[in-house]
Amino acid sequence: MECEEAIATPPSAFEWSVLTEAVTGETSVWRFDATPIDSGTRLLQIYKKNQPPTGLHRLLDERTAEEQARTSERRRRRLDEGIRATLAAIKSTAERRGWSPVGAFESGSV
Repeated sequence: MECEEAIATPPSAFEWSVLTEAVTGETSVWRFDATPIDSGTRLLQIYKKNQPPTGLHRLLDERTAEEQARTSERRRRRLDEGIRATLAAIKSTAERRGWSPVGAFESGSV
């Protein structure tokens, strides 16, 4: 998977674009924003989907509307589970290494 760093301002922000199989430009943009709060750090992970990968686009075009909806829902569920697992792993790593406690964390998509 080819990615390109877009923003890197440690420790408050990191963003990258996924370029692999994009028809034009990136397929998605991922970002982490860290903001100090009273109980530690608020970590926000943001995912922005742009152009779907070429193979997925073709696959969806061949399916019925109902199949497309099921596929999209499965992908959305897997994405949400992945984001939550990533945030939990970051929190665990930060706490294990004695970094500033990570208080609140949440996910979002644009």
